[in-house]
Amino acid sequence: MRSTGRAKEHFYAWVRESEENVDARTVAEIFEQWKADYFARRVESSPISLRNEVRPMQKANWDEMFRLAKSKKPASKQRLMFGS
Repeated sequence: MRSTGRAKEHFYAWVRESEENVDARTVAEIFEQWKADYFARRVESSPISLRNEVRPMQKANWDEMFRLAKSKKPASKQRLMFGS
């Protein structure tokens, strides 16, 4: 499960270094969604084939997921975790 450890490291680095306001609810949702997807893919992947290998998330991946999730939510419902 080294991939999950690296993905978590990148996730927390992204949260700390994010230049825009990061709301806690959206961050929690994308992290929980990633975990569910990650473990589902691990179960589906074959130990013989590396084609389905699950790669760890990078900071850019977390940022992309956050922006996508944020674009789907009404702004008034967002709570800030970091930022002003």
